[in-house]
Amino acid sequence: MRLEKRLRIIYENREAFRKRYKVYALPIDIFYRKLALNIKILSLVENLEKDNEIRTECRKNFIISCVTALEVMLKDLIEIALENPKYAENIRKTLKDEKISVWDTYEVFYKHEVSLGEWILSKNSICNLERIERGFSCIFGEKDFLSHLERYVVKDPQTEEREFVLKEDYPEWRKWMEELFSMRNKFVHQVTFGERIGKKKIEKIVEHLVAFTEAIFGYALARLYPEIS
Repeated sequence: MRLEKRLRIIYENREAFRKRYKVYALPIDIFYRKLALNIKILSLVENLEKDNEIRTECRKNFIISCVTALEVMLKDLIEIALENPKYAENIRKTLKDEKISVWDTYEVFYKHEVSLGEWILSKNSICNLERIERGFSCIFGEKDFLSHLERYVVKDPQTEEREFVLKEDYPEWRKWMEELFSMRNKFVHQVTFGERIGKKKIEKIVEHLVAFTEAIFGYALARLYPEIS
């Protein structure tokens, strides 16, 4: 990717980040808001539209938007994590293959004040479990990040009591998250007609998406800010 294009992406991401956090305080707040809007739009179409083809197209767009909401939250978490020198050091090895001249280094990190997180995220997508696994395992310096995640105890933020554990309360979470990512990629890159996406399937996906999102946000927060966890 040419430097000019990458810098343009970084500036677009930076402006979007600034606007998000002008309104919301936490990455998961943005996820909840985006998901709530998606559900409202889907419900309106489901209740008002009788054409099954239109309803199916709306469900496809709902799936795509759900993954976008998750990806934005994960990227924001990664950018926040990489502001911490401890976690930035963990990804040093992964940057050795980056080829950049001294002048480009000056342009990027001094003139444009690009952060390490901005630089990495301008080139990488995290739209599947494998990439989430690789990215967060690298940042937190641990093997098999998702295995740690599925054993993490998510607590109620008000009572601090156990709310759920992915492995115990959502044993099929991997299956449903993989299904979500697979459907998203299919709907983004292919045009299909006559396809059926049942309401029960949508409900199952949303249920597991919310649980996964709350788990990964809670786990990351506990690693980044152990003093308040």
